[in-house]
Amino acid sequence: MNRADLQTMAQREQEKQGKYRCRLLCCASTPCLSSGGAAVQQALEDAIKEQDANAEVAVVSTGCMGPCSRGPV
Repeated sequence: MNRADLQTMAQREQEKQGKYRCRLLCCASTPCLSSGGAAVQQALEDAIKEQDANAEVAVVSTGCMGPCSRGPV
């Protein structure tokens, strides 16, 4: 992989992210998942689908965001 490849990948990702008006980040690390994080993410995805907002809102799984004791985040 060279610099041009990385720039192409970055541009594709920016275009992909730019099509959404809003992105909801859901932690998918072990502490949050064990606290019900998967159910929270599924509920968000279901609500977005019910509102027919799939083209505007993306739910994105992330790694740990830090506040594990307050999870799920």
